[in-house]
Amino acid sequence: MSLWLDISALKAFVANLGLLAFFFVYAVGFTWAFDKVFGLPASAVARREG
Repeated sequence: MSLWLDISALKAFVANLGLLAFFFVYAVGFTWAFDKVFGLPASAVARREG
């Protein structure tokens, strides 16, 4: 990434950390919103109660 963008290795590392953090937050938020809209699967509900 640093060679493609012509930036230092440290800046490329920080950019990669930023992308990882963004996609982690996006995945958690999407999963939470999807479960709120469509509900939890029956297997998860049965496991929570028992």
